[in-house]
Amino acid sequence: MEKKTQSNLVFHAGVVILLGMLSGIPMSMVMMGEMSGVVNDWSISHMEGLINGILMLAVAAAGSLIVLSQRQEKWFYYFVLITGYGNAFYGWARGITGETGMGDSTTMGAIVVQVLGGLPVITAFAFVIMLMVGARKA
Repeated sequence: MEKKTQSNLVFHAGVVILLGMLSGIPMSMVMMGEMSGVVNDWSISHMEGLINGILMLAVAAAGSLIVLSQRQEKWFYYFVLITGYGNAFYGWARGITGETGMGDSTTMGAIVVQVLGGLPVITAFAFVIMLMVGARKA
């Protein structure tokens, strides 16, 4: 993996971690009764940002052990970004809308939560498979 791709992933990992950290503010406000909402939704947001940011850092750190073509690397990079940001924003969307994305609701909030919860699952599988292929080539 090119150094530029690695450094970009580290930067975006920091943004995703920051999103997770910032979601601790509304989580604590809900816990203290200062804001309405569901603590579990904000807890998921907090966790998703931190975990996905750390995952992105790990992928960036392992970058020199991943051999992909330029085209594959570009797809890999975007799959990692979509996974990280999608999961982080999924938690935020849950906290803001109160929707879980698991029911049959067709409100705009529910649809946003469903997309942000579902798309990163697909891209996560894609980038993990590419990670394995790239590591095997090395």
